[in-house]
Amino acid sequence: EFVDGTFTLNVSNVPPVALGSIPSATHKLGVAMAIVVNKTTFVDTDDAKLTYTMFEVSNSGILIPIPRWVLWDAVNLQLTGAPQTEETLNFELQATDGFATASTRFSLTFEDKAPVSVRSIPNTRLKVGRQLDFKIEDYFSDPDDAALTYKHTMDPQRTWLSFDIANKIFYGAPDLPSVETANAEALARDYSEAFNITVEATDGFKSVVSSFILTVFDNAPRVNGTTFNGTLGE
Repeated sequence: EFVDGTFTLNVSNVPPVALGSIPSATHKLGVAMAIVVNKTTFVDTDDAKLTYTMFEVSNSGILIPIPRWVLWDAVNLQLTGAPQTEETLNFELQATDGFATASTRFSLTFEDKAPVSVRSIPNTRLKVGRQLDFKIEDYFSDPDDAALTYKHTMDPQRTWLSFDIANKIFYGAPDLPSVETANAEALARDYSEAFNITVEATDGFKSVVSSFILTVFDNAPRVNGTTFNGTLGE
């Protein structure tokens, strides 16, 4: 036997709530970041399973997909990536139970501090045939403790000067000008030539330049205090 009747079924949902916040932070360019969101940032009193989605907030306040270099792991709540451009990005993390959504916003700033010249490279005099050997990294530093790479230019250019990239050392032994560029009379005089050496130190994003003068010299051959004039006998 069936009895007809009516009843009211009330179905309700308590929306998730953002109880915590994600702190804004600053990260260095080129260094991988890994931001883990605390699972207690959002809570659902219905014990519903929450689904998390990360968005970028545009300058006009519109939610857009996060940049391609940023990876969002919605299972482990982890944001990863290696920034390559100086900028500040605003993000919004949403948590939904399928019916209602809660959200929180935070900002990430990506920057690079340029390397600096901690002191001037001293001008140097080097005798022909003597070995030049000094470490260039002693004159540069990076505020972010980034590894620096170096390159140099030499004016006028000579092949005897080399740079050991691994050990960051200038080395080489200068020669006298070849007979093609200097006649006997010139070689009989004291030799001196100045070279402008410019060194650039870079962290891969920004650089600093420092220069010094390298003077190569040699005394003319002398006999009993008299300069040899390039002529032997009649």
